[in-house]
Amino acid sequence: MSNVAKIAEIAVFLPLDYSLHYSVPEVLSTRIKAGQRVIVPVGKRNLIGGLVLSTFSVIPRDLEIDPARLRPITALIDEVPILPEKMVPFIRWLSSYYFYPIGETVNTILPYGLRVVTSIKLTVTEEGLKALNQGVLSEVEENVVKAILDLSNPTISRVVKNLAIPDCFRFITRLRQKGMLTTLESLREERRYKKTAKFVIAVDKDFPAPRKKSEKLEKLWSLLQQNPEGILLAELEKQVPGAYYWVKKLKKTGIVRVEERELSYDLFENDVSVERGASITPTKAQEEIINAISSYVSKKSYQVFLLHGVTGSGKTEVYNNLIDLALRYDLQAMVIVPEIALSTHLERVLYERFGHIVAVLHSGLTPRERFDQWRGILEGKYKIVVGARSGVFAPLNNLGLIIVDEEQDSSLKQDSGLRYHGRDTAIMRAKLEDIPVVLGSATPSLDSYHNALTGKYKLLELPERIHKRSLPHVEVVDMRREGRKTTIFSRQLLDEITKALNKNDQILLFLNRRGFATFLICLVCGEVIKCERCAISLT
Repeated sequence: MSNVAKIAEIAVFLPLDYSLHYSVPEVLSTRIKAGQRVIVPVGKRNLIGGLVLSTFSVIPRDLEIDPARLRPITALIDEVPILPEKMVPFIRWLSSYYFYPIGETVNTILPYGLRVVTSIKLTVTEEGLKALNQGVLSEVEENVVKAILDLSNPTISRVVKNLAIPDCFRFITRLRQKGMLTTLESLREERRYKKTAKFVIAVDKDFPAPRKKSEKLEKLWSLLQQNPEGILLAELEKQVPGAYYWVKKLKKTGIVRVEERELSYDLFENDVSVERGASITPTKAQEEIINAISSYVSKKSYQVFLLHGVTGSGKTEVYNNLIDLALRYDLQAMVIVPEIALSTHLERVLYERFGHIVAVLHSGLTPRERFDQWRGILEGKYKIVVGARSGVFAPLNNLGLIIVDEEQDSSLKQDSGLRYHGRDTAIMRAKLEDIPVVLGSATPSLDSYHNALTGKYKLLELPERIHKRSLPHVEVVDMRREGRKTTIFSRQLLDEITKALNKNDQILLFLNRRGFATFLICLVCGEVIKCERCAISLT
């Protein structure tokens, strides 16, 4: 090992399977930390975004780099890390296990508004203008140059799209090699989705003395006194018509001041249907399960629990009590569900129990909502995160518990980009942060159930429904015995539908499959007719 000036390991936002190393300028040496975004040069390009994975002043023995050949970091984008340092090993694992470029793994995790985009803008040089005026360019080259001059923001992608010429990029490259075009890089963050508003704050405690008595002024001043931290100017105008006029006058005299503040976005602030509910006393069976997991929560110790509970057995209440336990130890909790529909239900349940410390993360949110939720988690405003599979990337800094509900559901698998499994990813994050993870299901997946039976996971069971309510009666009808003249409905089903309609009851018919993959079946023997050349059933 050798001592050198500080070096930073950067995951650049390019499709590279490895990280790059850069020297840290002295002006940044005390400010740079893991989890911050930076601007660095890569090859011939000067402005590329990246995330700091680590910094060091002593080169490890297994790392072969020459400090003298390292290029310096160009600039620091963030003064405060946008990802906790604890998540760096998790990011490395994601990239390695799922064979995905580490920089693009980071981009997958980050919400819109925190992603950095490099734009390459084309400009025509003096030589290019001269060649255009002299008419020495080919027809295609002339069209390329004219398109660049006509476009207000002539990036390479826009020029290629605007011209729609086959192999247009080759002509752009040729013009650059001739010195007739040059490129200018620019780096921008995708829209941050910040919203600001004006707040009015009373500076002088003495009531202003107007020349004439004004009820509006008195009401306005009363509202300012009731809100010493400030009140929205729009809200003042709503309650006191003409408030804009009075605020302008009071501001001139120095009695009030007006501040521009950024507004946070609460997903539940306008939802009058959400009300806080009281906690429910757990049953004896639920209490036993809570006690079995509680020591792992309090000690922050890794263990995977498979909670196998029949439908209606009260798994959600077990989750609520475990989250409550984590909060008592000043820890944070994460709840992952397979689909947005389930997330919407569970987020309401958690909000009714825990209030405004619940954050939501899933693809159903608008970019602004997602950015605001992410920032609130990062700032410590939210202690509980509930969401679909992408919720596993939440930047929780003091995570103490992960819950994956309906762990058997195939919707937990991402099938594009970073192809990860939400359940397995949650388990690995729990392992890396040394915390317990609970997998809940009424019908566990075969692999999870096998792991529980072989002792890799701890199996916990809720075999009965709350208050020992009976499960619904289910009958399986063999359609092969229905005869050749039957429809897609069995005679028994048609009889039961008729009886229900005669009683003025309602009927729900559920098709337990997706898509339209029908097949032909012999009504005598039940054989499925298949293609002679392959195993695909005929439709």
